[in-house]
Amino acid sequence: MGIIGINRSPSCGVDITSKNDQEVAGEGVFIEILRKKLEKNISIDMVGIKVLEIEKALIDIQRLINTK
Repeated sequence: MGIIGINRSPSCGVDITSKNDQEVAGEGVFIEILRKKLEKNISIDMVGIKVLEIEKALIDIQRLINTK
């Protein structure tokens, strides 16, 4: 079980978000709230992918699957 977010999204970025149309390190608003709520009760892995980096996204998703 895990969560896949879309990096650079201002809401769903896991590692990278967007502020003032600039790519910056950090979580999007939704992912940040979700992580804080979940960490009170469960531990769940999250991975951020970029839709234009398909090969890397597939590798990261496979890594997420293999950790379980």
